[in-house]
Amino acid sequence: MDFWEVMKRFDEGQLLSEKEFDLRVNTKARELKEEHGIRFDPEEPVCRDPAMADRLFDAAVSFFLQVGVYCLDTRTVCSFSARELRQALDEAPEEVSFGQGEDRRRLRHRGVEDTLNPFCSPNPVGTPVQGEKNVFAPIEYTVYSFYFHRRRME
Repeated sequence: MDFWEVMKRFDEGQLLSEKEFDLRVNTKARELKEEHGIRFDPEEPVCRDPAMADRLFDAAVSFFLQVGVYCLDTRTVCSFSARELRQALDEAPEEVSFGQGEDRRRLRHRGVEDTLNPFCSPNPVGTPVQGEKNVFAPIEYTVYSFYFHRRRME
């Protein structure tokens, strides 16, 4: 599926307020948590149980297919079929790069029980920011300050 098809779907998608979509997200997440027997163990923040990992994946697929993706700009929901989702996952790149020069970072696919360290991107990119226009830089500064403070503590 190409970019323009996705844009068309957002343009023609179900009109919904942000509050209504957030309620849908919360309700469906609770339903799927119970349906799939998902539990969080604070002693093991990264799940190592293969059966739980499978249930988490199945719940995530169900969630995506049932809830869809919300666009703040159009206030619409874009939906995809199971076949389209599977195709997108199958065609996803194994690696993408961000930044340039010494700031360049690679985000690589990690498999189950992979020894590769997780990619950490402590930034609010993709987070909707409403209100005053010049708030992104202070948010970015706050996120990085918190991240680097925690790294110094380790």
